[in-house]
Formats: sequence, structure tokens, C-alpha cells
Amino acid sequence: MKTIFLMLAMELEDFQRKFLISISFFETKPVIPLVIQSYEGFSFNKVFAMPNVLQQPSNVLKIGYRLFLLLEKMHQMGFVHRDVHASNITVDNNWEGELEISLIDFGRTRPSIPPPESVDERGRHLSLNVLLGERYEPHDDLISMVFSLMTFFRIRTFTDEELVAQKQAFHEDPMSYFPTEDTQWVGRLYLYINSQRNQPYDREGIVDIFRSAIDGVKPTDPISFRYFDRLFWID
Repeated sequence: MKTIFLMLAMELEDFQRKFLISISFFETKPVIPLVIQSYEGFSFNKVFAMPNVLQQPSNVLKIGYRLFLLLEKMHQMGFVHRDVHASNITVDNNWEGELEISLIDFGRTRPSIPPPESVDERGRHLSLNVLLGERYEPHDDLISMVFSLMTFFRIRTFTDEELVAQKQAFHEDPMSYFPTEDTQWVGRLYLYINSQRNQPYDREGIVDIFRSAIDGVKPTDPISFRYFDRLFWID
């Protein structure tokens, strides 16, 4: 048995974070079984189960920006995640004591070129385009990011019944779902990302929305939190 330690770099350049993954394999031809061990932190589903967390819109903004950077890096490498939602977004602290965001569960990940077939499911996190059977594009990961941000703001809009009709209604008037000034930037993200589907990718337009989202808040600022009882309590 050989053990190879690889530094996983896909998510790291923007956050200066290093994951050490231990991969053990057995040379039994023609199949090489793999055993992979890693630690990804706490999923946001676990965070949501805690009382009085994610009360500050500024923290949702900072989380969203970090998630955008992760997805952008993945897209630059030529892949789409295809399963972006709260269960697959995790949080952990780095060596400097700051919170960082990670993506997990790459079981549905595919190369982005050529565009893969649409995901064969009806998840609430999927874009209207994907639900209508269109091929999956990087924009669809970003739309799932928008729906994740709605979850973080506890804007519960979509149910399993008549999901396509609900997504269509949202698509036609997304800004009506964000009545407060601190959440309207999420609606602007949705509109801008969809407007880019048939145009060259415009990173700066998306970054500008994050930068101007909430007065006095920089999306690159640290996420405020408390660590208690072995859990991250995000303000």
C-alpha cells in the first residue's frame, strides 16, 4: 500500500487555505480502489440548526462573496459543480482564526465543455433553465449560489410542488422577493447573472454588486462569529 499526500489547490488561492488529503491506494489491476480522508468543517445545514445565527446581513454578504470566488475558481479550471446548496457549503476556521467557506460533494461535478446534460432531478436549488431540461452551464452554479443566499436570509420561496411554476414566477419578478434594502443585492445578482447567459463572462459586474451591496461593508472583511461548545456561531 502506498500513501500519497496531495495539497488540494482548487479552493485555496483566494483564501490561502491548505487542505491535506490522504489518499491510500492498492495496486490491484485492473481496478485501483481509493480511500480518501479529509475534513471539510461544518455544513450550513448544521449551522442553521443552531439558534440566533446568521442574523447580520453583512455576514451573508461575506459568505456569498467567498462562495462566488470558489465557484469562479472551479469554472476557471473547466468544471461545474451542479449541486450547490446549503448541505454542500461548509464553514471552518483557518490558522489565523478567521472563518472560511468551502464546497464539498463533487459527485455531480462535470467538465463544463461541452456543457453536460441537465441534472436529472427537481431540486429547489436548481435554476429554471436546468429544471426545463437545458444543458448545465457555469451560470447555473451561480444561480444556485443565489438560491443558497436566499436560504441564508431565510427567504423560503420554493416548495417541491409546482416547482417549475414557482421558479418561473421568481424569474419574471425576482426583486419582489427582496423587500428590504439589505437583501436587494441578491435579486440584482440573479438579474445580472441571467443577463450574462448569452454574453461573454463579466466578472467585474458581479463583483461590483457584492461591493456595493451594503453601505460600509466590504465583502472581503472577516466573517464575525463566536466559537462555543465546538461550534461556529455566526453572527
